[in-house]
This record gives sequence, C-alpha cells and structure tokens, in this order.
Amino acid sequence: METIAVYWEPRIKTYGFNKVNDLSLLELVLHPAQIADLGFGIQELGDLEIGFLLVLAQHTGDQELRVDLLVKRQWEKKIIDHVHHIIGGNLDESIHVTTPVGLIYFQGPHFGDRYGVADSAFGALSRKSIPILAVGCSASSIYLVLPQERLEESKTLLTEAFELPL
Repeated sequence: METIAVYWEPRIKTYGFNKVNDLSLLELVLHPAQIADLGFGIQELGDLEIGFLLVLAQHTGDQELRVDLLVKRQWEKKIIDHVHHIIGGNLDESIHVTTPVGLIYFQGPHFGDRYGVADSAFGALSRKSIPILAVGCSASSIYLVLPQERLEESKTLLTEAFELPL
C-alpha cells in the first residue's frame, strides 16, 4: 500500500508570478538515434552563449521523443539552423514553431503537491479558454508557456486564484 500526503489550503500560497515575453516554442520530434546529436547541438549553443529558458521532453509512444525548447525569439532562426546542421536530414517535417509565446513561472512553499497546484492553475486559465501550450513542473516551481497575447490576462487570473505575499 502506498501512502500519499497532500497539502491543501483554501487559496494556495505562492511567492508571486514572473513572466517573460517575446519567446518562441520550438517543438522537435526525434528518433532515438538523433537524441545524442541534439544533446551535442545544445551543448554547442551554450558554448556560443545562445541559451533557452526551458526544455521539456516527452516520449511520444511511436519510438520518438518530442523535445520542446523555449527560446528568445531573437535566437529562433539561429537555433533552428544549428539543429538542422547537427541533426541533418529532413527536419522540416519534424519541427514546429509557435511564436510569439510567453512564459509565466511561479513557486510556492507547499508545491511538493504540484499536481494540486497545477490543477488550480489550469482551472483558472481554462475557465477563460486560455490555451496552455506547454507546462513543466519541477520540485516547487511551475512553468506555463502561453500565447503571448494572453499573457497579461493569464497573470491576472493566476493572481486572483492564488494567495500572494503582501
């Protein structure tokens, strides 16, 4: 038998919301043989001081890996060109770009129960039909990639749904 602890409070506390505008979400679908090449390519981008704000990976179930890179729009073309160079082949069929997007990220003292926290955030956004393009949860932090034109509205909705420090 497994025991799971869940923290509950009427309004979940957070330390505040941070947002970043003017980003691009690059979605790559890779075969297992390409994963090491992508890792090498990302390392090279770091050497060129071209970074990204978030990376997410998910197994697709078709023996492929979906990798999402959240990057500043100014680096979008350079990163795509570099990935084309490193991975080769016909990458056009397996890359999708969504731009402009924004990022809202936040953390809180009790986010060990990030499923409940994520559910509260998703509920606040879905009531206003705000699409969530990508999400990442890590320890006490949650990252939401959203359409840039809905970023300010999203921050307002989240601020209403959560309790912020005075």
